[in-house]
Amino acid sequence: MKPCWLFAGALLSLPLLAATPEPLYQLQWDSQGLTVQVQSQGCTQPEDLQWQRRTGAKGEWQLTLLRRHADRCKRRPFLLSVHRSWSELGMQGEWQTQPLQIMNPLRIASDYLLSAPAGGLPAFKPKTQ
Repeated sequence: MKPCWLFAGALLSLPLLAATPEPLYQLQWDSQGLTVQVQSQGCTQPEDLQWQRRTGAKGEWQLTLLRRHADRCKRRPFLLSVHRSWSELGMQGEWQTQPLQIMNPLRIASDYLLSAPAGGLPAFKPKTQ
């Protein structure tokens, strides 16, 4: 019986979501880096998102933002801005001359999605009965 429990415990410790391309709601770049907006329900952390860089068939860089862990919070979804510098992306000094493709799906934000306020979101208050 114990080996079954250890095995089940090992499965539960694995990431809950295989890394999948994250839909992007906005994309901006400048000399400082790349900023995107992704959907969050309040629990998305920077370490939940990871940029993957590959070289395409024509020598262009292909960037894909991957979500490694699901956001399981229950808040109303909102758009969260995530910034990475060119050096963090491994593209320091080359971002202006190297062709670049963003491989993520692009989405249009509905009125349901909100941008997080500058001061952050208010503290979560569970409903009381």
